[in-house]
Amino acid sequence: MFKKLRDLVSMENGNVFPKDTSLNDGELKKELCYLYSPAVFEYDRYLGGDAKGDERYIEFPQKFISVLTGDIVISPVTQLATIVRNHGTPLLLSPNYVKVLPDEEKLDRAYFVFWFNELFESRKQIFEMKQGTTVIKLSTNSLKELTISLPNLTQQKLIGTGYINSLMLVEQLKRKQKLQVALLKGINQQLIEGEKL
Repeated sequence: MFKKLRDLVSMENGNVFPKDTSLNDGELKKELCYLYSPAVFEYDRYLGGDAKGDERYIEFPQKFISVLTGDIVISPVTQLATIVRNHGTPLLLSPNYVKVLPDEEKLDRAYFVFWFNELFESRKQIFEMKQGTTVIKLSTNSLKELTISLPNLTQQKLIGTGYINSLMLVEQLKRKQKLQVALLKGINQQLIEGEKL
């Protein structure tokens, strides 16, 4: 079954933040907030990055769109999607990101991210949207016009879970590889220092 995204999700663009986000003397109204940054997006995609967003002091942060664990975020600039991992605090969304709110009775979050990032069907539509533009950034309206193939919800959950598990496995293997290289460097250094004696 094929559906338009507009029939399955709602989308919210991130906000523009005030230019002055530092804390000056006497400004007790401003609250410490964390912004959803490119490094956080990479972390959420299991590609390294940083789990902590950029710090800002903002007055009335509740006026801004925030994301929590489990929310879907699209980067119109990189044309990729992710599911927000646990950051311990809400992160405020900048205009470089779009929050996707799926109809959970029709569309599994992890399946959506798999479909958006990996399937030729979505990548082709996204590529066609970019044709003829000088600044490559997808609009929310054009994203809503994408056509998605939908297996039944049980199949979506199986595919989506398998996709997220594979991302987690790759992240763990990369971490293991880094530790093994560090260990070998340490052994090599000890052998060199032992020869000097």
